[in-house]
Amino acid sequence: MARPSSPLEALTEPAPASDGAAVPSGWRRWLQRHGRAASPSGLALARREFVASLGDLPLVDVQALRRLLEAAGSLRELWYLRPEVFRTIALHRSEGEAQRRVHALDRHFARRFGPSGFGPA
Repeated sequence: MARPSSPLEALTEPAPASDGAAVPSGWRRWLQRHGRAASPSGLALARREFVASLGDLPLVDVQALRRLLEAAGSLRELWYLRPEVFRTIALHRSEGEAQRRVHALDRHFARRFGPSGFGPA
């Protein structure tokens, strides 16, 4: 069996979501353990912007990642999906473009860093 080239590929065993959409079960379990609640309006805006950052990329290549972003139940979940968003954008555009887009998404986390110094509080 081939070795997965990214964390997303390593966790793509589909599991039915509560709304009927398939979300990789490994990510779902991880996000349920480590996620935190956020204000619904702030979370919805962040989700939309994360998905929009992938808008000009081939749908077939971003479909699974979009499902993960749309299923994120907290800003913390989105925080931990940032590297996959970066990798996907860099793969299709450039590393510089990925940095620019992810930097724009970081505004959702600017005041949310916890006492450990990383990740949203």
